[in-house]
Order: sequence, then structure tokens, then C-alpha cells
Amino acid sequence: YFIFQRPLPLKVMPTFFDFGNKELSKIPVWVKLWNLPLELWNPQALGKILSKVGLPIRTDHLTAFKGSISFALALVEVDASLELTEEVRFRLPTGKMFIQKIKYENRRAFCTHCKMIGHRLANCKAVPVAKLDYTKANPPFSHMLLS
Repeated sequence: YFIFQRPLPLKVMPTFFDFGNKELSKIPVWVKLWNLPLELWNPQALGKILSKVGLPIRTDHLTAFKGSISFALALVEVDASLELTEEVRFRLPTGKMFIQKIKYENRRAFCTHCKMIGHRLANCKAVPVAKLDYTKANPPFSHMLLS
């Protein structure tokens, strides 16, 4: 589901679910596979390729029915706390090595400090700001004082 063009991740609640403040690092993202050989536009091949990226969830309607062969589009659950896969290498049935580039849509920022999705470490409000040392030797705005 999407709300205001943002993905809304929904999952089945497991039995004895812990409502504590657990880290949420697994998120669904749409993945585009540009220039995918037509012979690989089937559930088995797409599943193998996408499983190198994360946990395949589904493809879009056009990909499922080969309505557009410019690129394949699939929803994949990835761990945002890890580096995302940029390419997948595999051998075609012809013996030729093939490199499939992976493009992510709506790539979400992940903070390595508070383990939250939506911002990066540089913008984390949980990181304490270093207190500036204003001693007599270096008072604030000293460069502006007139002698």
C-alpha cells in the first residue's frame, strides 16, 4: 500500500508479538531490472535474481504479464541497515556471464545510530551535539570585538 506516494509496510502480526521498541530495518522497496533478457521474464528466474537483493514479495502487473519489456519491476523486502545490492552476477544457460544492474525506487534513509528509517546519522536527533568550549581564551564572537 502507498499513502501520499510513500510505501506503507504491513505485515501479519506473529503470535505473542512483542510491542517493545524493536529496531525496524526490513522495508519493502520497488526494484527495477533494466535490460533484463526476455528469456528471464519468468517467476523462477526473477525469483532467483531478486533473492540476491532481498526477499521477493511480488512483481507489478506489467512485469507479470510482460506488458512492458523495458524493465522488470518487483517489490522486494530488504534490510535497510545493510548496504543494498547494486548488481547481481549470474551465468546464462548459454554459458555467458551476465551482470544485472539493480535500481531502487523510494530508497529510504536509515540511521545507523538509532536504527530508525527516515533519516541518516547526520540528521539524527538522538546523537548528542558536541558542546562548544567557550573559554576566556576563545570567547564567542571574539573576532567581532573592537580593540
